[in-house]
Order: sequence, then structure tokens, then C-alpha cells
Amino acid sequence: MTTKTEADPATVTRPTAVGYVSAVSDEDHRRQRQVLAAHAAIAGMSLAHVVEDPHDSVTLSELLEVADHYGAARMLLPEGSPMAARYRSLTDVLARVGAVCAVVPATSSSTVEWLSA
Repeated sequence: MTTKTEADPATVTRPTAVGYVSAVSDEDHRRQRQVLAAHAAIAGMSLAHVVEDPHDSVTLSELLEVADHYGAARMLLPEGSPMAARYRSLTDVLARVGAVCAVVPATSSSTVEWLSA
């Protein structure tokens, strides 16, 4: 599934991504969301939804359902999150709906530039 962009809604589309955040503090939560949004924007993707998991209780099957529901091409995980440690398992699960998994570094140079703009 793709999402139409604002430039020309009739012809231009962007792949859809969904994200996952697991921060407990408000500041860490905000930062994780910003990093995922920046990564999606830089990659030319539309971030359709972000799953919040402050207690590390979301399952792989729940993330599969979210990816499938939004027709996501990619699931974005912040580096260091509990789900990022399960990257291989999540990659295998997401393959069922044709999605891939990406662990997003907290401080890539392109993300820092985007956040600073």
C-alpha cells in the first residue's frame, strides 16, 4: 500500500511505514517518535502509525497485524528498543505480509540534519 503525497495527490505516492516506540519517559518517547518520523521522511515514506509499548508487552503477531492493517512496506524500530533486539524474528514474521523491518539509529547524520532544520 502507498500513501498519496501533497505535491500531486493524483499521481505521486509514497510507501507506507509503521513505527514502534518503547520509551518509558515522555522525553525518550518524544525523541523516539521524532527519530522514526525523520527516518521515514528522509526515506520518502509516509509514517502511518506508531505502536507504543512502554512495558515491552507488544507481541510479534500484534506488530504483524498493525503492518498488515496499514499495508506497510516497512516497520521502523528505534535502535536499542526491546523489539530491535528481536529484529530477525520480526523480519521473519513481517515477510508474511511483504513488509521489512528497519532498525533506525538514534543519531544518523541525515536524521540529525532533518531534526535540526
